Amino acid sequence: MSQAATQEVTYKAKGIQRHVIYWGASTDKAAFFRYDRSGGAVSKTVKAWRNLWFHSGDRVVRDADGHYRFIDRMKDSIRRRGENVSSWEVEQTIQSHPAVAACAIYPLPSELGEDEVAAAILLEPGQSLEPVDIVRHCEGQIAYFAIPRYVRILGQMPLTENGKIKKGVLREAGITTDTWDREAAGLKVRR
Repeated sequence: MSQAATQEVTYKAKGIQRHVIYWGASTDKAAFFRYDRSGGAVSKTVKAWRNLWFHSGDRVVRDADGHYRFIDRMKDSIRRRGENVSSWEVEQTIQSHPAVAACAIYPLPSELGEDEVAAAILLEPGQSLEPVDIVRHCEGQIAYFAIPRYVRILGQMPLTENGKIKKGVLREAGITTDTWDREAAGLKVRR
């Protein structure tokens, strides 16, 4: 992998691939496929294993020293006007604001094609914040094209059973009545 190019992390592990490829009768193979049939995860398992490689769904970049740095989950990638936006990096920037308790960055369809960057924000108790404050906080810290166009300040985040934010719920909701639109407000970001 070249420097500065992002790529998905893949693994090829000897011994594990046989569970996916062969329908043997050993106990470990039978348990693996019994779980898949009862849990409905067969298609996800098959999708993760392609050409005998396990695809993690993580995007990484290799630096000049040869170290890999996590960029984002593949499913959370956002493509805005020809640029790749890391939801993880935007989330880290917004969460560094002292009034922000939690943040989720997700794509919404753009009228120009590809995606627009949207942010759902949960504030710390007793804090108040305007969407324009989020934009101003991001300026100078991340690329101008990664600054969210849409900002929603929520009273409660949709969470999974183990406490992760359900980005799919936010994506499906789309632009709601409480969504602030930076472009409609006429706010230009500094480049």
